[in-house]
Amino acid sequence: DWASFDSWSLSRLSALASGSAGTSNNGEGDSEKESFWLKALSKLNVSSESQQQLVELAKKIVFTVKKMKTLLSTESDKSLQLTWWEVVSPMQFMFSRYEKIEKENPEVAHNRAVHDGAQNVAASLLNRLSYYIEFADMAYDGDADETLTRFLERVGYTEVFHHDFVSPENPAFYMAFDPKIKSVIIGIKGTSTMSDVLTDVLCSTSQFGDGHFAHDGMKNAAAAVLKKCKIFIQELFEVQNYKYTIVGHSLGAGTAALLAVM
Repeated sequence: DWASFDSWSLSRLSALASGSAGTSNNGEGDSEKESFWLKALSKLNVSSESQQQLVELAKKIVFTVKKMKTLLSTESDKSLQLTWWEVVSPMQFMFSRYEKIEKENPEVAHNRAVHDGAQNVAASLLNRLSYYIEFADMAYDGDADETLTRFLERVGYTEVFHHDFVSPENPAFYMAFDPKIKSVIIGIKGTSTMSDVLTDVLCSTSQFGDGHFAHDGMKNAAAAVLKKCKIFIQELFEVQNYKYTIVGHSLGAGTAALLAVM
């Protein structure tokens, strides 16, 4: 309830969140900013757990905005060098030009793929991928002509649960199993809400495994999915030697890949 704030608090919170309240004049560092955020959220009667989550999210948004400004600005001043149209239009031209070249020279795409290490794919794998596309698509559920539950019943799976509440770094997904073939499937939804967009743009990286790094938003999303599924995996499916298939599209695909490694 933003009405509980006075105008000074609102403007101050906005300035801190945007990073426009510099530290040089008022001496406020990151800890003072965090303290202010927590006090402001407390005034809105937000629970302590949610307060910390919101502060962490605000930090990541500020980091992302600063990163964007650095990439699109000069060292002398922090104003944008280019308008968004000036950034996008050359990219649009290059894409359209590449498409034209590709259509006129079909071997270009093949040669490029081989150069990047692509290998021939067995027809059996393509058939499997074709089969699982529907499972990935059904993670969107609300966008589908057929409900998730009915789809799973039609293909012989039983729905364990469907987590459809989305928040930043906490994607919608479902879990289902087929006892006949001892198979578990986890389908993770891609970007379709503003919360998903925030997960996409929180693109700082952190260590993932031995000597590797991962997109923070997707890594944390994968951890959130694993946390909700872990009890079923450990207590129900692992002891019966079930196999797992994890699918997703777009943001859901990146999250699925990291979850598979976890």
